[in-house]
Amino acid sequence: MARFAPEAISQTCDSMGVENGWAGWLWQNGGDTGSLPPVWYGAPAANPSTSPAGPGGNFYTITSGTGIDTNGNFPVVCPGFGNHSIKIGDDCGTASNCNKLSYAFTVTPQDTNFVFAYAFVMNNVQLPGDMPRVYFSIYDTNDDSLPCAYYNFWVGANLPGLYPVSGTGCALGSALYKPWTTIGVNLAPYIGQTLNIVISNQDCIYGGHFAYSYFDFTCGAIKPQYCSGEQITLCAPDDYFSSGNKYQWSTGDTSNCIAVNPQPNDTFSVYVMNTSGCNYYLFFAPVDTGNCLTGVNEIYNNSISISPNPTSGVFTIQMDNGQWLMANGNTYLPAGTASTINIYNLLGEKIFTSTINHQTSTIDLSASPSGIYFLQIKTNEGVANKKLIINK
Repeated sequence: MARFAPEAISQTCDSMGVENGWAGWLWQNGGDTGSLPPVWYGAPAANPSTSPAGPGGNFYTITSGTGIDTNGNFPVVCPGFGNHSIKIGDDCGTASNCNKLSYAFTVTPQDTNFVFAYAFVMNNVQLPGDMPRVYFSIYDTNDDSLPCAYYNFWVGANLPGLYPVSGTGCALGSALYKPWTTIGVNLAPYIGQTLNIVISNQDCIYGGHFAYSYFDFTCGAIKPQYCSGEQITLCAPDDYFSSGNKYQWSTGDTSNCIAVNPQPNDTFSVYVMNTSGCNYYLFFAPVDTGNCLTGVNEIYNNSISISPNPTSGVFTIQMDNGQWLMANGNTYLPAGTASTINIYNLLGEKIFTSTINHQTSTIDLSASPSGIYFLQIKTNEGVANKKLIINK
């Protein structure tokens, strides 16, 4: 079956990230009958927002804002990629649905640094042939998949970095999630050629188990946010598909992650060398948000305690005498002042958010991996930042 549609061929890589709407993305729905590929209905159509909805909601969504996926507790917009991302699938809706998006574009010299990010939530089913799946692939005009550009994600494939769903959404039980993960593809050999990006979800064949996923794309630099004078951590992919990678950073470092103190207009690059020969560059252009609160508008950190810290996942936040003490050391906010708690990993990805107005709050991050996290508490009056260590 041909994967190309003539009306999509003139698109550019810049529009792939849906910052300005669906642009050249085409949609196509189908059903899972146990065949690979699934049975697709009709021809690919423009404007995915016109697709019929599924039992759990819209099949195709452009995400925005600072929201968190209620099942996976990861951001619905990929950090560093822009203000919008793509979501495929109708949450926990089942019925053996399959959903596909495709985007054809001609590769220019500016498009060779192709980077995509993905995240997903899906049921864990014991029989491999019945598994829900998520796919990413790039095809040439002969409908052949490019080397280093075909991925088949399913939870029974010994894929590390999967965590049990622990959010407040519809997927509690046997579902697992994969937080945002970045992969690069070197398109230098394909300059001047028209390629087709295809991403899809596939529910299980019996209609009882689901998959939904998020994707984002860039052919330029990843843009993590930072506050002036603060150190940030930049990381290259270190995932199941990156096993055995070696790294060469523009700073001279050879580790997976580096800590930097960015200055305006700084850029950083890393050359990722894969054992399979799928080598590529990643570029980072940190952006100063200009939104950091300091000085008198800071909540006094010592008025907040976290215990235990380190923690295996469950910890308690305790206010000083039930109140937030401001950094000037003598001003308390009223008891019961509403506060927003955001928790970030070392990549700057928001993994948890909640609103509290109690003296003591307990948070469960048992599904998160071991590592260093940053906890930010914000009120209308100020902000406090604390370090959290999860050690399992």
